[in-house]
Amino acid sequence: SELPDAIEKALKGDERCALDSMRLVDLLLVLLFEGRSALGRGPAGGPSGPLLPRLRRLDSAGEKSHRQLIDCIRSKDTDALIEAIDSGGIEVNFMDDVGQTLLNWASAFGTQEMVEFLCDRGADVNKGQRSSSLHYAACFGRPAIAKVLLKHGANPDLRDEDGKTPLDKARERVDEGHREVAAILQSPGEWMLPPNQEH
Repeated sequence: SELPDAIEKALKGDERCALDSMRLVDLLLVLLFEGRSALGRGPAGGPSGPLLPRLRRLDSAGEKSHRQLIDCIRSKDTDALIEAIDSGGIEVNFMDDVGQTLLNWASAFGTQEMVEFLCDRGADVNKGQRSSSLHYAACFGRPAIAKVLLKHGANPDLRDEDGKTPLDKARERVDEGHREVAAILQSPGEWMLPPNQEH
């Protein structure tokens, strides 16, 4: 019917639209198979806010907890991210079923504090099946995130699955954030630390 056609059309759109579509499909599948209980409850048993703003431990499998943590990243819930990583419940370099790490998600949708935290905890800044975290920061026009990633060793010359560098991704759009990222990536050495310096 119409839903599969709409999803297919969205996945052929820009990267932001495709990522949002994948998250929506993921949420719909969780709701379909787990029901309303998947939305979680707050401290008094009432709804806990928009969708899944806090990390909940529903199972011991990493995939569901990882999906919940992605929702925390998207809702900018830094405390839940820190709690999950510091408790040892989530591997900082875990790659999800679409080939993205927590740092990839945080670089696209999270806060600068989240990106710094993940980098400080040993997240691989160059990991990602389709694109690196620097590609995501460039794609979404996030100059502060790009600087943090470069400071932690992100390779500005890596190519994504389409053969594009982060600079190529930043140049695809012309708004201020993308222009700032492009300027940073034209002279990335200014933001990168020499190999013998601590972060």
